[in-house]
Amino acid sequence: MADRSANARDGRTWLAAAAAAAAALAISVGFGRFSYGLVLPAMEKSTLGSFGRASWLSSINLGGYLIGVILVTALAGRVPATVLLRAGLAGTILGLVLLAISPSFVPLALAMAVAGISSGGVWVPVTGVVAEVAPPNRQGVALGITVAGVGIGLVASDVIVTLVGSHFGPQSWRADWGLEAVGGVMALAVTVTVIPAVHGTARAAERSWRSLRRLIDRRAVLLAYGAYGLGYVIYTTFLVAGLERSGRLAASSAGAVFALVGVTSALGGPALGRLSDRVGRRPMLVAGQLTLALCSIVLPTPSLVLALASAAVFGVLMSGVGATVVAHLSDNVEPHHVPGAFGVLTLALGAGQFVGPAFGGYLVDATGGFRATFAVAAGAFVVGAAAATRLRRSLPATEAPVAGRATVDPGED
Repeated sequence: MADRSANARDGRTWLAAAAAAAAALAISVGFGRFSYGLVLPAMEKSTLGSFGRASWLSSINLGGYLIGVILVTALAGRVPATVLLRAGLAGTILGLVLLAISPSFVPLALAMAVAGISSGGVWVPVTGVVAEVAPPNRQGVALGITVAGVGIGLVASDVIVTLVGSHFGPQSWRADWGLEAVGGVMALAVTVTVIPAVHGTARAAERSWRSLRRLIDRRAVLLAYGAYGLGYVIYTTFLVAGLERSGRLAASSAGAVFALVGVTSALGGPALGRLSDRVGRRPMLVAGQLTLALCSIVLPTPSLVLALASAAVFGVLMSGVGATVVAHLSDNVEPHHVPGAFGVLTLALGAGQFVGPAFGGYLVDATGGFRATFAVAAGAFVVGAAAATRLRRSLPATEAPVAGRATVDPGED
């Protein structure tokens, strides 16, 4: 706790750490997971042959992510969080390189698994690092800056696809993955240089689970986060393909819609994270998931204006809801327990993400369209909003009585 207090007094330390953490997430999540939705149409046409096979690659990636979360959660406290973060980022770079050179489905599946495991190895410790160095009344905004890295990665992915698409033809997606690997090397250098060492304690993962169980209505938060994961992975995986196959949006227009998700998510994390610091976590999570459901139900659409509106709002809330969930956890768990506790919580997110792409791809092949797939995403967000109404009420940070640590409703189990 002393280390955290010292770091918290230095605004430049936590801001720099949050920015470096955002760069790590831009690679591991923005590139290693979400950019697949942008290149999926090209990969399906040139190599994979069906949306069913293409969707299985996404599920393999997210299944690997689940494995990575389990591994890192088990290691939390035994290995410094900064070491886990850098190892996960290095593994993501390897996965991106393998994606660029893999000739067929099986090698691509292996590459997606490597990238997925590694992204889980980044996502869990990066939140612990930021929670450790940020002051209590800046948890929401610091985690919002961190989560904004995902949106930055999405925007960068669209820029890369746009720049290389006209030069490499049907196999342009290979160059996309290769350039993203180069970006990963740069991000790794930043994290090594900027992020301070954060150490855990022995058996942290076990104690973190106990803290999570004692301080949070675990059933509600696990369901809310898992449903959120199911909904947003379907939306981001099938957004570009759904808009292209609607028949009225060209590939360039569909790519622009995808990029807009990234732009607005980069802004939404800090803005809504800060707002949740003021109004409380539970209202943000309920309203956010209901709005995400509305964004999903309007897709796919032949209207570019409606698609842009959906993507803009979705991006803001995708990062904002994610940042608010992590901030809710940080309110109720000691900072050095956050990586392990968040790892346990993220198992629910990973489960929803694993199921989403394969089921969504099956519905596309079975129905010949995307409406049923996006309807499933909307339903998942509604379930998440309902679960979020049962979360314990965290006071806004400005009202929390002890060092920004939120109180909870008495008598709740």
